[in-house]
Amino acid sequence: MNTLHIIRSSAFSSNDLQQALSLASENDSIVLTDDGVYNLNHPLLNKHTPHTIYCVEQHLIARGINDNLAAAT
Repeated sequence: MNTLHIIRSSAFSSNDLQQALSLASENDSIVLTDDGVYNLNHPLLNKHTPHTIYCVEQHLIARGINDNLAAAT
């Protein structure tokens, strides 16, 4: 069964992303929402990850994160 992991906090101040990545199976997806969208710039996601990463577009815009970066992830 596939799992959807929702990350709402930045990995720069929380270990939620690290825990999700360690528990997620290869077919799981990760959604970055709220301050979790800052994780697009975190080294944990700069490594090759087999997981599909989604972001809430309005949260990217609200935090001034370039949505071209999100499209590449």
